[in-house]
Amino acid sequence: VHVIADDRREGRALELKLDERGAFEALDLEPGEFNVAVWVPGWSYAVERDVIVRPGAQTYLVFELDRAGSASAQVVYEGTTTGIEGVEVQVDPWIQGLTRDIEEIVTLSYRTDASGRVELDSLNPGENRVRLYAPWGAMKDAPRLLVGSAEHQHLIWTLKAPASCAGLLLDSSGDPTAGTV
Repeated sequence: VHVIADDRREGRALELKLDERGAFEALDLEPGEFNVAVWVPGWSYAVERDVIVRPGAQTYLVFELDRAGSASAQVVYEGTTTGIEGVEVQVDPWIQGLTRDIEEIVTLSYRTDASGRVELDSLNPGENRVRLYAPWGAMKDAPRLLVGSAEHQHLIWTLKAPASCAGLLLDSSGDPTAGTV
């Protein structure tokens, strides 16, 4: 559970732990407006925006979570079946108006294995954005991933192979130059 001030106050998100019943409490909050994000592995995340905390009053929130979805994916070089090792796969739920603070909390990051495969678990049901970061610096937005509750998908994403360039630098007399360019 993350509690984030929604009124531009300086400070970090307050992170709370759930007890065995799923209950949490944030004591001694300064009155104001907050966004509360809840995420439990294997379940969906939920966000309650613009929660108002008034002096001397208690605010109760109830979150209902769905079973998360999952996917088995492979990242390959375009036009081949060769998997790419070490690709970072970032998945974040697409919800209009979600603040950057909350997006950072609910963004999941995975890395492909030696065969380019990756298991994506705890995916929020609904539409998710997927971004691939190749080890050589390339970045690609994959097609949006629509996940159902408790659903498992099998996916393949492609990246262009890295290009390289080699050459020889000559001086004005046609001789190879020495040193670093």
